[in-house]
Amino acid sequence: MRHTCRCLRALTLSMLAAAPLAGWALDSTVETGLEVIGSVVPLPTQQQSVVTLPLPVSQIAVADASPGVFGYMASADIGLLELKVFGSLSNSSNSDIGNGETPLIRVRSEVRDVLTFNSNLTDPYTLTFELDVDGAITGSGFAVANAFIDFGLLGAVNGNDSGAYFSGPITDTLTVSRQVSGATVAMDFTASLNFVVTTVAAGSTVTGALDNTATMRLILPAGVSLASSASGTFGVPIAPIPEPATWALMLAGAAFLGWRAQRRGLRPTLQPLAA
Repeated sequence: MRHTCRCLRALTLSMLAAAPLAGWALDSTVETGLEVIGSVVPLPTQQQSVVTLPLPVSQIAVADASPGVFGYMASADIGLLELKVFGSLSNSSNSDIGNGETPLIRVRSEVRDVLTFNSNLTDPYTLTFELDVDGAITGSGFAVANAFIDFGLLGAVNGNDSGAYFSGPITDTLTVSRQVSGATVAMDFTASLNFVVTTVAAGSTVTGALDNTATMRLILPAGVSLASSASGTFGVPIAPIPEPATWALMLAGAAFLGWRAQRRGLRPTLQPLAA
């Protein structure tokens, strides 16, 4: 019975990470865009998205931290073809926090684009989209990371691949290959990375460090080339000019990086945020 319960809880956690909650994902009609989200109970959710074409930036991010209590960051970078997610929640009390189902902390990043390929091949050929996932989940509690990719002909049924990760080192490659034909084809893709914590044991810190970089990659046969992307930024980094409204985010990101750099030398002394 214990094994069955643990399996059911693991399945529930996997579904929480894989199936975005209402309002926690780009609209299903959006074909091209970036989105990042960070949330920790009971603070307000941070969310950034950009869907205006061509995309004015190639990277967006959110970050926040409270030393000894929590820290998170998420970034989606279509220019460098990278997704990054990090989340950490500490419990310095003498009892567990969380109910095992409702997220205490959650971070996610997502990238979507439409790619156009040119080919001089006469026979059907195969296009492959991959996402490398590298990181680790540590600590005592219930947490899950999830990676997902979807790739196929624009307007057709796509193939997809996903992975759910619960504890320890994470090294995985998601792959979707599609056979196509024609001198010009349009393909759309989605790539996302999520991390959710629902329980933290007494005196423990649960951390999901998936900011080692989940790297997106195209594998094309000889004679096939990427002609363009709807985003205008696929594999082409754009250095944004900060506007006044972005300074707060930049400062929050700098504070987060400073907190994380010192985190190993800190002993949590603050009480955890209530579930």
